[in-house]
Amino acid sequence: MSSFTASGIKMMLLHIAGVVCFIVYETAVIVFIKQPFNIVVLLTHYAVDVGWFYLLMFRFFPDISKKKTGLYVKIALYLLCLACFVATLISANQILDWAYKGISEFSISEVLLFRSLWRAIYISIIALCFWYARDRIKKAKELQLQTKLRYNAEKKTLEVENAYLRSQVNPHLLFNSLTYLYKEMLIKLPDASKPVMLLAEMMDYALKPGQPNGMTKLEDEAAHIRRLIAFYQLTDSRAAYLYFHCDIEDANFEVPPLIFNHFIENVLKYGVLDDEARAAVIELNATESIIQFKTRNKVKTAAGKGHQSGLANTQARLEKHYPGKHTLTITAHNDEYLVELILII
Repeated sequence: MSSFTASGIKMMLLHIAGVVCFIVYETAVIVFIKQPFNIVVLLTHYAVDVGWFYLLMFRFFPDISKKKTGLYVKIALYLLCLACFVATLISANQILDWAYKGISEFSISEVLLFRSLWRAIYISIIALCFWYARDRIKKAKELQLQTKLRYNAEKKTLEVENAYLRSQVNPHLLFNSLTYLYKEMLIKLPDASKPVMLLAEMMDYALKPGQPNGMTKLEDEAAHIRRLIAFYQLTDSRAAYLYFHCDIEDANFEVPPLIFNHFIENVLKYGVLDDEARAAVIELNATESIIQFKTRNKVKTAAGKGHQSGLANTQARLEKHYPGKHTLTITAHNDEYLVELILII
């Protein structure tokens, strides 16, 4: 607030300085040509001039430039405004004549009319130049700001995509290695081969190129979640009470790939999965034009906050694919952690 006030005061002082310089310049010219003048009369005329100048620069020209009226209408409005200013000047001059010369009779000489008309045109030209310069500067700043915002948005999108790509564990070499291990273990250790196969399938899904629109089938995403949970339960005997409920009405629903991964990994990493009374639950429902994803789990006593970059990346991806069409609610109450994500498609 203080910076805004300082900026406003600075601008006001600049305007005052400009008005003073203009008055001093014209007064110096009057003195130079040795023309007699009355200071009160002079200041009264300048008060009318300054009022006319600011009325044109801040109200008339900005408003008339925005109106979708024809050129002739704009010219007519300007002439009407010009006539009002001339009438104000003549009226001010008549009042000054009455106050200082005792002339009560109202009369308009050709010289007074010409001078008033010329003064009105002269001030309006100055106001037009100042308004145009101010308008150009304002639009240049707006363009610069829009360019900066667009650059920052593109940069942020690129950072999110790079972070997403970096999260795809060492691509094809690892996948091929897992496939080889699975074949070997299937012969020698059949019971231990299933986790390897699940991991290979998860790698294959993560590395598989998506559709041209960057989306994947919701059913494929649900299958990936099942594999991820099954793999975790096979590798950790304590993860017995973790359930996944899925109800998808339309097979054509699509979502960004791995969009739910961050929340699922939070459940697996920080959730208590061996408490039958408070089992962890992951839900994925899709009806009509809404996709609802929910998690509910008891949190480990010593659970940390985890990395915030995963949540930030997920939120950025949601904003990119569902701008204004998603809500994410995260609630931590005592030892329970709830997540609800709603996507409008």
